[in-house]
Amino acid sequence: MATVTQTDTRSENFELRSSPMPTRDVLDDTEPPRSSKPSTAELLKILSAGFSFFVAGVNDGSIGALVPHIIRDYNVTTAIVSSVYGANFMGWFFGAFSNTHLCQVLDLGSMLTLGAVLQVIAHALRSWKPPFPLFTITFWLASLGQAYQDTHGNTYVSGVKGSHRWLAFIHAMYMAGCLVGPFVATGVASAGSTSRWYLFYTFPLGIGVLNVAFVVYAFWDILRLKRKQPPTERTLEADELPASRNDDAISLVKETLKNKNVWLISLFFFFFLGATLTASGWVVEYLVEVRNGDINQMGFVPAGFSGGSLLGRLFLAEPTHRFGVRPMIFAFTILSIGLQVLFWLVPNIIAASIAISLLGFFMGPYFATGISVGSKLFNPRIQSTALAFVFVFAQLGGCLFPIITGLVAASAGVASISSMAPPTEEQLMLQSVLEYEVAEKNPLRPGEKRSDSYLQTLSEQYRRLPIMQTENFHRFLKLYKANQVVVFASDTGSDDSTQLTKRIMYLELNKGLKVVCTQPDQGAAKELGQRVSAELDVTFGEQVGVQYRKYNKTSNRTRLKFVTEGMLLQQIGDNPTLAGYSCVIIDFHERTKNTDLLLPRLMNTLALRSDLKVVIMSATESETLASYFSVPKVLNIEKDVFSVMIQYINEANPDYCEMALDSVRHIHKNKAPGDILVFLASNPQVNRAVAKLRGAYPDMETFPLHRRLSQAEKAKALRSGEKRRCVITTNIAESSITVDDIVYVVDSGVEMQSVYNSRVRMHTIQAAPISKESADQRAKCAGRTQPGICYRLYTMATYDNILPDVSPPSMLKDCFTTAIFALKSAGIKSVGTFDFLDPRREEVYLRGLGDLRAMNLIDENGTITQAGTAAFTLPIDLVWHNAFEEAIELGCLSELIDIAALVSVKNPICLIPPESLHAADVLHEQFMDPLSDHLSELNALYAYLHRKRNMSTEELAIWCHETFLNSTSLEEALELRQKLIQWCKEKLGVSEISFLTPHDKDYHVKIRKAIAKGFVHHAGIKDVTCHQRQYLTLENTPVFLFPRSALGTDWQWVVYHRIETFDYQYMDRCTVVEQDWLLENDYFYPINLPKDDNGEVRVEILRVLFDRIDRPYQP
Repeated sequence: MATVTQTDTRSENFELRSSPMPTRDVLDDTEPPRSSKPSTAELLKILSAGFSFFVAGVNDGSIGALVPHIIRDYNVTTAIVSSVYGANFMGWFFGAFSNTHLCQVLDLGSMLTLGAVLQVIAHALRSWKPPFPLFTITFWLASLGQAYQDTHGNTYVSGVKGSHRWLAFIHAMYMAGCLVGPFVATGVASAGSTSRWYLFYTFPLGIGVLNVAFVVYAFWDILRLKRKQPPTERTLEADELPASRNDDAISLVKETLKNKNVWLISLFFFFFLGATLTASGWVVEYLVEVRNGDINQMGFVPAGFSGGSLLGRLFLAEPTHRFGVRPMIFAFTILSIGLQVLFWLVPNIIAASIAISLLGFFMGPYFATGISVGSKLFNPRIQSTALAFVFVFAQLGGCLFPIITGLVAASAGVASISSMAPPTEEQLMLQSVLEYEVAEKNPLRPGEKRSDSYLQTLSEQYRRLPIMQTENFHRFLKLYKANQVVVFASDTGSDDSTQLTKRIMYLELNKGLKVVCTQPDQGAAKELGQRVSAELDVTFGEQVGVQYRKYNKTSNRTRLKFVTEGMLLQQIGDNPTLAGYSCVIIDFHERTKNTDLLLPRLMNTLALRSDLKVVIMSATESETLASYFSVPKVLNIEKDVFSVMIQYINEANPDYCEMALDSVRHIHKNKAPGDILVFLASNPQVNRAVAKLRGAYPDMETFPLHRRLSQAEKAKALRSGEKRRCVITTNIAESSITVDDIVYVVDSGVEMQSVYNSRVRMHTIQAAPISKESADQRAKCAGRTQPGICYRLYTMATYDNILPDVSPPSMLKDCFTTAIFALKSAGIKSVGTFDFLDPRREEVYLRGLGDLRAMNLIDENGTITQAGTAAFTLPIDLVWHNAFEEAIELGCLSELIDIAALVSVKNPICLIPPESLHAADVLHEQFMDPLSDHLSELNALYAYLHRKRNMSTEELAIWCHETFLNSTSLEEALELRQKLIQWCKEKLGVSEISFLTPHDKDYHVKIRKAIAKGFVHHAGIKDVTCHQRQYLTLENTPVFLFPRSALGTDWQWVVYHRIETFDYQYMDRCTVVEQDWLLENDYFYPINLPKDDNGEVRVEILRVLFDRIDRPYQP
């Protein structure tokens, strides 16, 4: 067997000093420093070690500044993000054991180079934001490299003459890195509208590469360190060499672990580094969450700690060495404790920042002093191994202390870090809510246990929803306690309407009062009430209830109510202080006219009740709301989303529908799997696009999603399947409905907007550009579950220069008549000076007052009439009050109620599918009445009722489908009919609802005359000078009969429901009326009709008519 002659070549330390180890207490060493200076080669190696420490400092110092961004971007809790500290420790732990073995085969330069290379690999992996598990592993890799570099760097420098100075230098370089790291990290993380914090790691990657080059250059002359003891030569068999090295390594480890000085120094570093990393690592999260600091500014605070520590290591090392280690370290410890207490107890960010900087200054000399003392206490034979184990214990403290802190922060809030301070009221409130949530017995149903499914659902919510995370809810509690109004901004899909509402209910539970949450419509209120009841393990209608007009599913045990905005408006009118409620929650995600009416009324209520809380939840306009209510700060909790790439087109193209279809084809053919969400403007556009894609791509599931679909049809669009899903939608998917699992968004940049022109009483429905706010909301739909792409079918210049910042609120686009009447009914006389969120023009008020006067709901002084008092509670358009009054006189109240219900439901009863237009027209002809579109719909309702009585449910559904009738809308009309019957009995004093039969002689006349009474101000006169279907409104506006109207063209007068505009202006739902019916009304006196600039009646035909009949100009 071949043999080799081996000299014992284990890694050896340089001689630490020329004289024997001192026998006196090294902690009281006051020996003056030596004057000998290192050689040029030694100085180069010291500088190299210092630069490697600088690189390590950049890495360690940046963690605290990046923690908030890591939590938000990876969607992890504070407890989970603490795992990076655990990975750090495992790297040092592995490094301690592997170091001794590697030193048997590698020289000093090789070990330092290996450590530098491992750190470069770690930084390279982090710079592209890998998955969180791999991101955590990079901390293990970096700390392993640091373990090798720090161990051998300290070992080398501690052997240089005047080592205390040079140790202070290299550890000051470490703190210089800790000082630079947070500044660079915070600057990169806060740059741009979307944080790309991970790009910071390109900086340590670059200086890490320089570190590798510097180490190789400085230590090139060292092939292997020699022991101080003379080498022992012995001959070994080649296959015995590894075993011999392993035995030597194990013996060094055993000797190290038996040395009590190793354990003492290890404990010193265990507590020191644990306190250091906890103080600097969690300071940003503490100042953001507890002191309400700006996340983009607080990231610089750790730099103050690092800067103080840098100065402390540079300027306190010599006094510590000169005046004695023991007394100086004791003094520094007392000062450090005092500064930490000051940081906790003084609620001022500037004072806290100064305290943390001074804390770093006085803790500065600890590390270098410990290494210096250790180098004197450890036998040179075990020095490298001993330092490795010391660093392991230091990192164990640096791991455990931050992890424990993170776990405490996750369970009790970041504020609990200040353990010396007594619990704040917010902490007690938080603890109370958490106890209610996890209690085995249901606090809403005393004595009853909660189900197993409750805790499972709660666990999922804690993990998934931003407001359920403790640190976020603690931020809310601070504002909730300190302010009467809280404006809470969050993204759609965050479930705040249910989860935050439940937690507020728990907060107010002991007061014995109710919490009420508003919703924009009845369906949303009922759906949320049922869902929250199920989540809380209670009976719907008992502890959690719902109330809206003519529907009350509550009890005396109800603690949480979901109501419509109109319902709360009515309650404020009856109960201005809202007695019985302790908190009002306004769901502002979908702003409506009632919302704008409600906010000023709440402002008045808040002035009457200082104990009432108001929480406004909004995905948009949060700053406007905060300004309106004088709220000092908006609570902004963003839902963690993935990055979304935005792509614009190069040239504008008006055919956005076809471009959207081309985009879907491109995605389906060329892009990775992932669901698609396409935003178009109108329901017909959606239906046509769905029909085209379904026919072309059977391997892709395509669904429509808009407001006119039934709940079952909407549910289909919200479920993902095995195939790629493509959802074609309107703006309903921006805020009202959340579509999950979307990867690709196609944004047409257009929406249908309904605008009311008060001058001509015309509703205009037309395609218009969306706002920047809407565009951003649409883009976010692509990044909820993974990185996505948003294809914007408009240019970047269009986004920057044409799209408005926000969409105008519905209050500014709708008819204002109802709003004025509601405010007057509430006792507000001067509506024109009312403090709206967005003030209206004077012209709008005057037009609204004119309409109310025309309907005889107010008198000439603006005071509500007797008819107006009754009409206030009418659950439909006010115009129907006069029609009902006339119907009572004519004996056709039942028919008018039916017609009013039909035109008041959300969606038309007659379906017009774009692919079956002709077939639908033919089948609808059987219902058509040549004198009235209103009567045509009434005929359809009667046909439906007849078949409902004689058919099974399945047969009725088939008939509706074949006849193109919307059974859902018909049933809604029948439900509304019952409410109107009850209203007529209560408010109009009728005991029986009169009705006609089709065989009555004046059946059509009476119904048409009653309709004319209600819509007298919506009259149109035939324009004999123009198109055969053209009429003129009383404002002299040319309008047309709707193409599908059954009315002929020979009628002089019609009344219409309203005017709408698509490609042209048309009258929606017309009825033929007689001229005499109109002239019977006071409104048709010239003084009341719209005038031109000369004070003349605008319509020339009417002027001629009045002159001919000699009608006086005064009623």
